[in-house]
Amino acid sequence: MISVLTVVALMATGTSNICTTQNCVVYAETATDLYQIDPVQLTQTRLCSFSSGLGAVNDIAVDSNGTLYALTSGELYTLNPSNCATTALASVSSLGANFNGLSFLLDGRLIAVDDQGTVAQINTSTGAVTQLGSYGGGWGSSGDVVALSNGQLYATARDLTGNQSYDTLVTLNPSTFAATRVGTISGQSQIYGLGYWAGVLYGFDSAGHVLHIDPSTGQATVAISNSSLQWYGAGTTPLAPTACQSTCSAGQTACNNSGDVLNCLVQSNGCYAWVPSACASGQACSSGQCVETCSSTCFPFTGGCADSTHARSCDLQSNGCFDWDVSACPANQVCSSGNCVPNCTSTCSAGQVRCSGSNVQSCQQQGSGCFDWATTSSCGGGQVCASGQCVTQCSNACTQGAQQCSGTIAQTCATGASGCTEWQNATDCGALGCSGGQCCGCTLGQVQCTADGNIEVCQADASAAGACPGFVSEPCASGACQSGMCLTACNPASEVAQCGPGAQCVSMDGASYCGLPDGNGGYVPAPPPSTTTGTNGTNGASTGSTGTQAGTGGTTGLSGETGLTGSGEGTGSAHTSSGGAAGGSGSSAGTTISSEGCGCSSGSSASSLALMLGLLGLAGVRRRR
Repeated sequence: MISVLTVVALMATGTSNICTTQNCVVYAETATDLYQIDPVQLTQTRLCSFSSGLGAVNDIAVDSNGTLYALTSGELYTLNPSNCATTALASVSSLGANFNGLSFLLDGRLIAVDDQGTVAQINTSTGAVTQLGSYGGGWGSSGDVVALSNGQLYATARDLTGNQSYDTLVTLNPSTFAATRVGTISGQSQIYGLGYWAGVLYGFDSAGHVLHIDPSTGQATVAISNSSLQWYGAGTTPLAPTACQSTCSAGQTACNNSGDVLNCLVQSNGCYAWVPSACASGQACSSGQCVETCSSTCFPFTGGCADSTHARSCDLQSNGCFDWDVSACPANQVCSSGNCVPNCTSTCSAGQVRCSGSNVQSCQQQGSGCFDWATTSSCGGGQVCASGQCVTQCSNACTQGAQQCSGTIAQTCATGASGCTEWQNATDCGALGCSGGQCCGCTLGQVQCTADGNIEVCQADASAAGACPGFVSEPCASGACQSGMCLTACNPASEVAQCGPGAQCVSMDGASYCGLPDGNGGYVPAPPPSTTTGTNGTNGASTGSTGTQAGTGGTTGLSGETGLTGSGEGTGSAHTSSGGAAGGSGSSAGTTISSEGCGCSSGSSASSLALMLGLLGLAGVRRRR
């Protein structure tokens, strides 16, 4: 291990194409990614990318439960399997910066080793560091240590005297941690990670090799080559099996990630295992055989979204070519710009274009459903990009600082990448609309109340074509406004209905206004009632008939008096009053007089009978309110 790693690890879980239990999984890491090695199929799979905010990580380790830990120069972490996020456990600042190896023992203790051979225990709850022992004998850790279920400890060591240039395999005493040399790992150095499974040590070096290391001799063979990778560390659970187990059947062939043919051959321990064999130049392995080199379908190690919920990456396949690997995003996440994220945010609006250097970019909808910039063409042949277009010669498209509208988008004139001025999108005004390079302040028909109790209505500006609409004040007769509506003043004691159908005269804001019940025990402003104009009242038409019968001992009755003329017009519902002028001393009553319109007068008589009938008529009007 080295002390400049930027890695995280995650809790052990099986995947469909890898061994399904934690005991047959070896984990390894590069500076940016975590991998899982399947010792049965001798293949590797990238699991996830590490967070860049963790800092330098010295090593990872796996406990008996399959949980992975990461050790930095100052903190101990556990790691989440779904997103590679870390959870801090304890500060280990007292450990020192030279520790480069980490492993759990079968009894649950977490040990760390440094480049001088010091072995210390780390308390996973408190971060307390206790020295347990030392390699001694002039040995120091060259990269990692791994513990087995039988109590055996293996480590890669370096000769502190400088007499040995290659890494050396050593065993450690489980009580004192004194080192005993097993053998030189010939031709191999900078082995920064160790793993173990079923009688085979796995080494991971800085050149990207996955090594098979014989634990009895230290001899190493290359199992997988990754010229594009640089391994930084590895780890396995102490429950990994120690007994020899065949990983394949005699005569089987397969392919590994390097494009080599794998042959299932018997080993010195009597078990069968995969042995790689490189194909000839121009060939790669396919279905366990060397075939003519295939064609890659994508650019190596690029990524993107296969659809809204699947990310894809261009990885090396078993046939030696690069092709897309598609992985599903976790639940409640979507794919955006090649990454699974909880949600996405549009970075531009549909239809927008811009320049990115000499490239033309347009705003396009991605698989996530959000909009993002995508390069649609590249300007060449002496052309440059200006205002989102390839032009032969750079020319100013506008005056620096000028403003204009492009539909609902406000634009500003600024210097582009070509060195010439161009129109650049500033704000999408949406429903407000745009005029003169500025977003308008209101939309047509929008109504709001003013501080003085009147209303403002957003109306078109007829003085200039294309100008923004603006608010125009309109007075409220009552001098009161709520929710963009003039309140209608009313008098709760009035005998004449002053509010429209369904409305009531209620007290609001210290005065009385017409309001409609809101269904919750309150009121909302009511619109003014519709009005109709009454007709003129008609004239009193009848004259009392002349009495014909003489009174007792009297003379002929007097003529009846003429009825009074009805008064002018009124507004509102028509009302009818009755009671004609009575005759004089004769026996006949005057004819009934009618009038229409609120406030119209009825005919009247000078006689006391006519006055009484008129009062009864008025009482009838009041009862009908």
